[in-house]
Amino acid sequence: MNELTYWMTYAFIQKIALKRKNEIFVNCFTNNMSILQLFEDESVWDLVGLSVDERGALQEAKNNLSVNSFLAENLLAQGYDIIPFTSSEYSAALKRNLGTGTPTVLFAKGNKNLMNEKTTAIVGSRNANPLSLQFTTLTGKRCASEEKVVVSGGARGVDQTALDAAINNGGKSIIVLPQGITTFTSKIRQYYKELTQGRLLIVSPFHPNAPWTKEFAMRRNPIIYGMANEVYVAQSDSSGGTWNGVIDGLRRNKRKAEENKVTQDIFVRLPEENEQIANMLLIQKGAIPIDFNGNTVELSAEELMTPEEKEKKDLEKKIKALLLNHHELSSKDIISLLALDWSDSKMKVHLRKMPFISETKKGNKVLFLLKGRDNTLLFNDEGNA
Repeated sequence: MNELTYWMTYAFIQKIALKRKNEIFVNCFTNNMSILQLFEDESVWDLVGLSVDERGALQEAKNNLSVNSFLAENLLAQGYDIIPFTSSEYSAALKRNLGTGTPTVLFAKGNKNLMNEKTTAIVGSRNANPLSLQFTTLTGKRCASEEKVVVSGGARGVDQTALDAAINNGGKSIIVLPQGITTFTSKIRQYYKELTQGRLLIVSPFHPNAPWTKEFAMRRNPIIYGMANEVYVAQSDSSGGTWNGVIDGLRRNKRKAEENKVTQDIFVRLPEENEQIANMLLIQKGAIPIDFNGNTVELSAEELMTPEEKEKKDLEKKIKALLLNHHELSSKDIISLLALDWSDSKMKVHLRKMPFISETKKGNKVLFLLKGRDNTLLFNDEGNA
């Protein structure tokens, strides 16, 4: 039986979470075991640390080997590829970016080598405004001229515009599907020329015969980001797939930077003043701001503050002004003078975190004042002497 049948069967196990499946196989790899041994030699299950439930799930999966063998043969006969994450053809960027969240198997049609060329994801809203779509087209054209592979989800809006900009200008692209690869036949016919020219790869992490679902669309989004060496964001709302993908990427970058590992550049288009979009929020959370032409933009520290940070700084200024005028105030006095809907304990905690405030006691009353107030020190906006 073809080894790919075992990989497919392993990938289709629903009772074991993806990350756990990958952890199990890492244990196999560490102990020089193949995927065949995992299925055919139950004596190794102790060695790789399978739980009782995992043993049961694997035993059930073994019953599907013959059916999956037939499916694998059909897929290969029709020109599809089955690529396990241990293959050298598998996207190195995807494994680097997603780690144990990497899909166990990818089903593909087209030029597999595109996965390991320079890849750029261009992402954004399905209902993007004209300016965002113009930016997407310009970025897609630039990627084509720089021989970068554009990674797209193929959905309407930014995804489709990025795909069209790349392939219509002689470039290359990868489409990541939110469905099984055999259910995409009409589009495969549409892009037949690009497929035969080696300029397109279509991939799916889902069962080859699975229909489109909203759940698959959400699970597909991290793969688009993960398969790219860099990400360009045309337009984002404050929730949804684009927002979640960028936030996940920024968190991942922070973690990797702390571990001195390679991070992923995430560029976000700086919005115009009248645009009601969330791009600026993503920049304030750590994404790299770029102008319409893709050039990085230097922003001031204040411009890079999140709304929460600005609100905090504004409150600190107001508290500082109160203490300059009144010399000493209780936390309740400050709440009253600023008309805040805060509890006394919350204000006390907040005041004690401010580096420029000290406290004193008069009888049973706790009062707050500026550090060095008796020496008439002046304070800058950061609260330093």
